[in-house]
Amino acid sequence: FCWVNDFAKARQFAFDQVPKEFDYVLWLDFDDVLSDKEAFIHFRDNSLHCAEQWLVNYNYAFDENGQPSCTFFRERIVKNGMFEWKFFLHEGLVKIDSDKNIHTQVIPSFSIIHRRTSQDIEADKGRTVAIFTDHLKRGTEFEPRMSYYYGKELHDAGRSLEAIEILHDVLTKHGHELEKHDRLMTIQYLSMAYGACGKWAESLQMSLQGFQLHPERAEFWILAGDAQLQLGKLREAVPFYEGATKCADVSVNGLTFTDPKARSLYPHVQLAQIYKSIQDLKALENEVLILEGINAPQAAEFRAFLEQAAELSKIPTPTDLIETDDIIFTSPPQMPVTDWDEN
Repeated sequence: FCWVNDFAKARQFAFDQVPKEFDYVLWLDFDDVLSDKEAFIHFRDNSLHCAEQWLVNYNYAFDENGQPSCTFFRERIVKNGMFEWKFFLHEGLVKIDSDKNIHTQVIPSFSIIHRRTSQDIEADKGRTVAIFTDHLKRGTEFEPRMSYYYGKELHDAGRSLEAIEILHDVLTKHGHELEKHDRLMTIQYLSMAYGACGKWAESLQMSLQGFQLHPERAEFWILAGDAQLQLGKLREAVPFYEGATKCADVSVNGLTFTDPKARSLYPHVQLAQIYKSIQDLKALENEVLILEGINAPQAAEFRAFLEQAAELSKIPTPTDLIETDDIIFTSPPQMPVTDWDEN
């Protein structure tokens, strides 16, 4: 296959090599691995025939501790000859016969793990925008879904001002044409792009719009909290961060990117920072206990602050005072100093 900056064509070429006598096709990239070989074999031998399309949880990215930071479901096993690849980037499988009913199921017994390095991630950013640019030069007309992804990739590449124009256009003109999960992500990335450009009022507005579409998505809660924080409204940010911690681990049909830290680590760190700033030590203590419970590295800094505050708040007792025969007068801090009036 001759590479033409089109992932759908490349994947379709691979699918076309599968002999017709094979009932199903499983696809993986070179940097994808199965989490559990035995679980896959058991599924293959006992359940494969029960659906035409199978979705598998995809652990796409990981944090510094090796924990999944981006997960979503993706079509991985399909009936041979019933699907074809579409979209030159962020490609997906679609039914060849749009009128045919397809039975889709989720496989819960194993996941697919994406093994890529930080160097791979950095290289992907430039490569993806370059492919979009190439297709623009060719005169390729982007469907609303591809316009969303173009805006997303521009933001991820640090070109957030350009991303705002693209994402705002697709949302206002074609939002009704997007599937729910793509519309949700368009709103989220538009909020993020506004924030990256310092347009915090607009970022807040978009995150609040996201609530209407998916109130259980923690990412919208923390985006709203961040916007309030940047606008100098610390106390107004608190309920948004608290709301994020109460969100369930849900997405739209499992197809949206989710970050577990949006429901746990991040909002609790932000709450701790706010309570430290406004000197609400009781509330800060509660947040520190939570952070310590999840082994957050930030907990040590806040714990040290609490210990320092406790030490400074100690009031010396009479036994701690130095004995003296002098008469000592005190006044509240910042009171004016005047000459002694003997009267």
